[in-house]
Amino acid sequence: MPLELGTRLILRSAADGSPLAPEALKPLVAAWAETPQAAGEDVTDAIGRSGGLVSARTTVTDRRVQWELRLRRADDGEPSVTWTAAVTTLFEPDRTTFVTRLRRDATDHRLRPLVGTAQPPAVIRNILGTETVACFDGPVRVEPRYRTLSAEDVAGFVELVLGADDVDDRQHPWASGSGVDQRV
Repeated sequence: MPLELGTRLILRSAADGSPLAPEALKPLVAAWAETPQAAGEDVTDAIGRSGGLVSARTTVTDRRVQWELRLRRADDGEPSVTWTAAVTTLFEPDRTTFVTRLRRDATDHRLRPLVGTAQPPAVIRNILGTETVACFDGPVRVEPRYRTLSAEDVAGFVELVLGADDVDDRQHPWASGSGVDQRV
């Protein structure tokens, strides 16, 4: 049985708040995969990070550009296990959506306990740590650190995160400032 984990972020330019351009994001992701050519061209089964196979492709439709990069590699300790990290980015005029999925598959289908702990792909930390990129989960700014909330902040934070589409984020006193982007 496969294990699959994922995350979705909205990416903007830290300089002016505009949607992050493909030219700014693709090289970051391709560098993580250790396949720099994937930033500028479609590739299939190129050798990349940890000896894994990297594939990348761009699809253009109307006013959208979708770019996908997949890194598939064998597990270091169990040859029947493979890991696939998939990055899908949708570049639109009003936003850049960045989705990362990590999948663990096994060709040996015996029932066994999962050994080790799945970690998010390092590309997420790389993107979060890039000074020129502002990352958001809905209207909440995501940074490469833990967010500390006071007891008074919890109710507003829970309401914002669980009901982001239904709530006016500016109503929450803790939501003002650089941690919230009203355009997301």
